[in-house]
Amino acid sequence: MLAKHKNKIVLVFIFIYTFFYYGWITIFQTHEYIRTLGGNLFSIAGPLLATIWLAQAYKKNRDKDKLFWLFLSFGTFSFVIAEVLWFIYETVLLFDVPYPGSPDIFYILNIIFYLMAFSYKLKMEKKYLSITKFIFDIFLVMTVYTTFFWYFLIKPLIANDTVTPFELALSLFYPLGDLTLLFFIVILFMTGRRLFHRYTTVFLFSGVLVQITADIGFLLMQNTDSYVSGSFLDPLFVLGLMLIGFTGLLQKEPFSEETSNLLLNESDSRLRMLFPYIYVSILFIYMVVNASTLNEVTFGAGVTIAVIIVRQLLVLVENKRLIKDYQRQTTDLILSEERHKSLFYHHPDAVFSLDLKGHVLSVNEKGEDLLGVKREKLISQSIMHFVDDAYKEKARETFYNTKKGISQHYEFPLTNHFGRLVYINVTHIPIMIKTEMVGVFSIAQDITQNKRNEERIHYMAYHDTLTDLANRTHFEGNLNKQIRQSEKTGEPFAVIFMDLDNFKHINDTYGHATGDELLSEVGYRLRLILNDVEHGARLGGDEFTLLLTGISSRNDISSRIQELSDALSHPYQIKDKKLTCIPSIGYSLFPEDGTTAAALLKCADDAMYANKRQSKQH
Repeated sequence: MLAKHKNKIVLVFIFIYTFFYYGWITIFQTHEYIRTLGGNLFSIAGPLLATIWLAQAYKKNRDKDKLFWLFLSFGTFSFVIAEVLWFIYETVLLFDVPYPGSPDIFYILNIIFYLMAFSYKLKMEKKYLSITKFIFDIFLVMTVYTTFFWYFLIKPLIANDTVTPFELALSLFYPLGDLTLLFFIVILFMTGRRLFHRYTTVFLFSGVLVQITADIGFLLMQNTDSYVSGSFLDPLFVLGLMLIGFTGLLQKEPFSEETSNLLLNESDSRLRMLFPYIYVSILFIYMVVNASTLNEVTFGAGVTIAVIIVRQLLVLVENKRLIKDYQRQTTDLILSEERHKSLFYHHPDAVFSLDLKGHVLSVNEKGEDLLGVKREKLISQSIMHFVDDAYKEKARETFYNTKKGISQHYEFPLTNHFGRLVYINVTHIPIMIKTEMVGVFSIAQDITQNKRNEERIHYMAYHDTLTDLANRTHFEGNLNKQIRQSEKTGEPFAVIFMDLDNFKHINDTYGHATGDELLSEVGYRLRLILNDVEHGARLGGDEFTLLLTGISSRNDISSRIQELSDALSHPYQIKDKKLTCIPSIGYSLFPEDGTTAAALLKCADDAMYANKRQSKQH
């Protein structure tokens, strides 16, 4: 921003400098020597500043542009040398400047270096040019220029029999060089894109055009022997060179592709659009003004040309409107596509785009991670390949309903490429273009962790966390189930109730942590004994219940109880302590001792306490 602000100040300075130059030659119009002295100093200082600015651009610019800025700086410096020689002749030696003379060498070099700069730029940046598209506009502009150059400059020079061949060649070089320079700058102005920094071509084109205009005026005045030093044309030379030099300062502004273009976007440049027709209009007006006779044919031809120009301008205006509409619609479409891509590829869940057969058309990164397969391998595969066999029918049904235009939502497990079981929550959304369905979006949310959490919560609700056995609620539910089943089959079963005789003593002596570890070990041994872990439960404290099935008599129960007592009576190694905890056990038999869960538990509990009292008596 600082460089941009400084450049604005420099641009204002350039016009103030030109204003003061005009002021000087106006104020001292009658003082020839002072007017000439000041004018020559102005003509040296301005181009010298331009040379410095261009040399800075050469030092600081990118490699491919270095030669362009170097040739431009050589061009402006050649002009400085020419002006210094002019100053020596006219102000120091007080001689008339000879023509041809030594200043002409450097004026010619000024044009040659400009041509080298633009030729180099066109060669290096030809891929950004679209000359074919504007060939007729370029031809139109150059026809007007060439016509005026021939009529006012070249033709009078050729017709002049008093000049030598050398003088004629030198005199012809200036208009022909200017004409060639115009050709290059018109090509850049009409067709170039992204060749320069922001606004560079505006000032480059303006500077070259101002300098050529001044040069044409000078040649016309030279042909009529009316040029004098301090003419109104002299400040124009300086203004043109300083505008060209100013483009070197623009390179200090931050460079970006968005703002780096030749002037304006081709579709939006009104000036570029009107440029050829302005010159045709000038030629037409000049033809009418200078016509020797005005008859019906001349008038009709003039009106016809005017109508054609107006009609063409109206067509261009309409084309410009259509292009704007097209660009607006294109921009809206691009924005819509970018929003879709952003939603699709950056969605936090896995997103698949499927055709109507269920084949993958596209997938985001989360989808790759979910299935464990890269996008390239997923494309054209059927999504059913990853669905477990048990859920394929449901998946097909859901996909079929989606093809009817109805969004679907369901959960199922799948096995990914690495064999990992993943639970997903899938939403199928129809893809509609106008009224036709062309595919399906599938959004899959990985709910594996949620499922595990649900299972864990459900497990904790029905199990004792210390022993991993069923809790009272779960055991009573299992017991009621077993009662209903046995009522149908007539098969007996037993309910065992037990506690640990000296658990309270251990808990009080060694602490609750030791007591909890002991209970955990008891639960572990019970799980080893039981055929079904769900048939064992911790009711609370040191009380446990067991459900024994597959028994035929009380003798079977006695042998199982003995097995249970032996397993639990072995010493427990709790940290550095060896503890023994003998269980007291009682049981009840269905249906002899009860036909309800409460009756069976009470009977088993009573039997346990009876056995506990009996063992104490012994």
